[in-house]
Amino acid sequence: RWEVAVVHREGSLARAVARSRRWNLGLSLGVLALLGASVALALVASQRAQRLARERVEFVAGVSHELRTPLAVIRSAAENLADGVVEETSQVQRYGTLIADEGRKLSGMVDQVLQFAGLESGQPLRLAPVDAASLVEDAVAAATPVLAEHGVTVARRVAPGLPPVLADHDTVVRALANLVS
Repeated sequence: RWEVAVVHREGSLARAVARSRRWNLGLSLGVLALLGASVALALVASQRAQRLARERVEFVAGVSHELRTPLAVIRSAAENLADGVVEETSQVQRYGTLIADEGRKLSGMVDQVLQFAGLESGQPLRLAPVDAASLVEDAVAAATPVLAEHGVTVARRVAPGLPPVLADHDTVVRALANLVS
């Protein structure tokens, strides 16, 4: 008679099933950990997106408020001129200067918003070697109307012989002018 004996390489069928169970359990736990990590990353990304959306809304609200102030001054001065409230030449000149100054402020704000939009869209900065002293001088010159309006003088001390700075001139000047203002 012939007898066929089949033996599993683990030795017994129970040991093979136990090993298979451990393998499946480990694989299931690994997949579960990956799913948990994915959910956690999705929650973090969602919270970040919500925070960015809130910041954008606050930015737009702040910009619109800042734009309304010079517009209100311009409209008020223009209405006074148009209604004949102001008739003296000196007052008309003062109103004209006020309108021009507020118009410059408004133009500067619009430029800042456009530059911000360009940075947000990934538009690259124009980096070039720039003299630090000229950055400070240009920033103070840009802030001069606001400083003069409030009777403020700025003392500048820039160390001589500083090496050039690799920067986008207009962006740095605008940032420094905002700080000075």
